[in-house]
Amino acid sequence: MRRTPATAGAGAARSNSPPRSLARRPAPTRTDAARQNTYDESQAVVQAYWSASGLPAPARDIVQQQLRGYTVLFLVILPVVIAACAGIAFAHFR
Repeated sequence: MRRTPATAGAGAARSNSPPRSLARRPAPTRTDAARQNTYDESQAVVQAYWSASGLPAPARDIVQQQLRGYTVLFLVILPVVIAACAGIAFAHFR
């Protein structure tokens, strides 16, 4: 059985640290913000893709095709280009 303040009894050791809900968390970093933005954007793309299924046939197909193209561009092509440019820049400064 897990010991909680109600079941710990009189002999339970007490901690001087605040409860986890009140403990200070480290400030978010730029990486945390970028990760959250990426997550939010991907959720929005998925929502838009599935919402487009309610459109009439020609519009639905166009919207979903453009969302797939956007996804491929920003999740596949752009990171490869950035990595290649970073590699070139890194090699230049050796």
